[in-house]
Amino acid sequence: MHTLTVTNIKCHGCENTIQDALSWAGATNIHINREEQTISFEWDKTRIIQTLEKIGYPEKDSIAAKNILTTAKSYISCMIGRARW
Repeated sequence: MHTLTVTNIKCHGCENTIQDALSWAGATNIHINREEQTISFEWDKTRIIQTLEKIGYPEKDSIAAKNILTTAKSYISCMIGRARW
């Protein structure tokens, strides 16, 4: 089991998007903690980090976390997740 501390998890819509993306990437036993901004999962850590960056939820303190485009991606991912809710 791996645990990552990420940025930009704002709501249930974000959680839905993350859950879907990580499942699609092959992760199992996914647990998302919005308050602590952590995601736990079983699968290849490098692949999951890449997947999270693509949808706007990079690891905390990473270069991607400091990029405004990454934050913008998270808002789009959030809206998609809310539409599914």
